[in-house]
Amino acid sequence: MNAPHDKDELDKYKDLSVGEILRRARLKMNVEIEPIGKHLNIRPELLTALETNDYDRLPGKVYVVGFVRTYAEALGLDGDKVAYLLKSQAVGHDYKTLREMPKPMYEKRLPNPIIVIGCIGVFIALLIAWAVFGGDNNPPDITPVIEETSR
Repeated sequence: MNAPHDKDELDKYKDLSVGEILRRARLKMNVEIEPIGKHLNIRPELLTALETNDYDRLPGKVYVVGFVRTYAEALGLDGDKVAYLLKSQAVGHDYKTLREMPKPMYEKRLPNPIIVIGCIGVFIALLIAWAVFGGDNNPPDITPVIEETSR
């Protein structure tokens, strides 16, 4: 986040639009829009829309901020500061929370001790039941029974 003195410094340029700042920086570098657009992979008509503050010609607000930041950095400006200036010119410094997001609950590493003790008890009971009822490893004697018949 920018330091407060950076924001105050940018407030001095409120009389200039972001588009005008971008246009002046480009002209100072003596560069045409087409080569910058090709380099940034942004259509030149969109960069022209940024310079003329014609944001209706751009795809959306998120793109406007991203394009401004990228274009400013390509011109040797601080992209974050210019994007901040764009936002402050559009909506001002007062950012309000639109909706209260729920706070995450504190997550413990272990579940409740009663649940842990209960699970251990069930496990021990199952072991005991297996040992008593099913723990016999001797297979049943299945030798055929031969009946002796007597006459």
